[in-house]
Amino acid sequence: MERRVAKAVFSVALPALAVGTDFIGAVMLVTAIENDFNVDISTTQWVFNIYALMFAMTLVSNGRLADMLGRRRMLLAGLSVFIASSAACVLAPTITLLIAARAVQGVSAAMMWPGVIAIPQASVSPAQRGTTMGLVMGFVTLGNIIGPIIAGVLGAFGDWRWFFVFNVVLAVIAVFVALALIDKDTDRRRERIDYGGMIALSVAVLALMYAMDVGSDWGWGSWGVIGLLILAAALAAVFPLIEKFVAEPMMPSGMLRNGQFMIALLANGLMVPSFFVLFLYGPQYLNKVLGWSELWSTLGMLPMMFGLATTAVLGGRVYDRFGAKWPLVVGYGLTVLGCLAVWMVSKEAGYPSLVLMMVVMAIGAGGAVPLASTAAVAVTDEKNTGLAGGLSFMSHLGFGAIGVACSTAVLAAASAARLREVLETLGVHVSQADQRALNGASPQSESSQAILRRFTPDQAEKIAGAMEQAFTYGFHRAYLAPLALAAIGLVLMLLINNRKLAEADGKDV
Repeated sequence: MERRVAKAVFSVALPALAVGTDFIGAVMLVTAIENDFNVDISTTQWVFNIYALMFAMTLVSNGRLADMLGRRRMLLAGLSVFIASSAACVLAPTITLLIAARAVQGVSAAMMWPGVIAIPQASVSPAQRGTTMGLVMGFVTLGNIIGPIIAGVLGAFGDWRWFFVFNVVLAVIAVFVALALIDKDTDRRRERIDYGGMIALSVAVLALMYAMDVGSDWGWGSWGVIGLLILAAALAAVFPLIEKFVAEPMMPSGMLRNGQFMIALLANGLMVPSFFVLFLYGPQYLNKVLGWSELWSTLGMLPMMFGLATTAVLGGRVYDRFGAKWPLVVGYGLTVLGCLAVWMVSKEAGYPSLVLMMVVMAIGAGGAVPLASTAAVAVTDEKNTGLAGGLSFMSHLGFGAIGVACSTAVLAAASAARLREVLETLGVHVSQADQRALNGASPQSESSQAILRRFTPDQAEKIAGAMEQAFTYGFHRAYLAPLALAAIGLVLMLLINNRKLAEADGKDV
């Protein structure tokens, strides 16, 4: 590795690691936090969801601010806020204050992200950008690997608060590394801040992601969800109009008109639901169908995590050699195959069937992420790389949230229908209230066991088997939305023009 590339990567490696660790790791803390504060899952889910919402909501605004005020300055500011909010998580005496601290953590991650993407990209030649981005994304994915392991172990055997102590230590070290390796900002631009555009786009993203998050609980036809979706659509429509009448718009008109840039943004998002859904429901499948413990269910996802990290690094090198188009076509093709492989997953086939799905998905989606991110930055002017980085990851999170929400709704409905059907076939009568409680639950959980004890051992065994069949059926159907999005992405990747990407590199678009 050339010294210039190594310096560019390692200058942002620890912030990238911190973002990756905190984003996925917190999912593993939900049960421990639920027990500590004596609250239910509907409350503790916000420990993760509020982070993702605030992260996505403020990404683009922070990307623009980083381009205007200096990426090093914003990165260090983000690390400082991250340290303070992580310490607040450690000390939080109530679940409400913990969720508030997590919201601030999400904002701090959004402050760091544009620098994580733009600083190394601006420090190397165009020929080295793919390799550099692949290595940076490798550190993010490494955080996705160690985060759940650290959180899972501490949650199962220790105190969940130590996870946030780890965050504090990692971020403090990252500050000193950034100060030593990143050159001071010299291109600070004095521009007016487009408050109208920032507010419109941020609230639109927040309304959309919040609607996706609560749709299953409130009901997709409820006025609350419909109102949020209308608000998101209205603000998204108003945003381009605001930008036309602002002297110094948040998003330059050239970016909105650039077809290759818009395809690159879609490339950043359309494959994401495939592995977000697997991150969420893979461990649950291992626990609820194969009967693994919570800790081993987390560790069972390591093939996926290591695969994503490896292909992220290799994907960047492939971009440098072949450009974006055909590697992205292959990546999306493998993602489609990975989504189809879910139908091979069954209790009879065991863990290897899930490993096959994870490996295919990791090679396809894992390789596509750095390729798409590099393409989005390459097609924009250097002064707007922070904004491009923010937009690309907003697309990443936005499509991930939409895909997970759709898949969750499908899984819940499909598994409920399957459970009812199997129980009727077996001739076992279970009340509708008990069916709702059993749907999607583990047969070994305390709540499930309390219901199963009301039946004879033979009936309880049949009900437990029906629960496993229903979850597997729902898991299969949950991949209809990720499959459709990946298939659309595969078609769009064929529209990428490597020549136009190369010609646009460094120009004002």
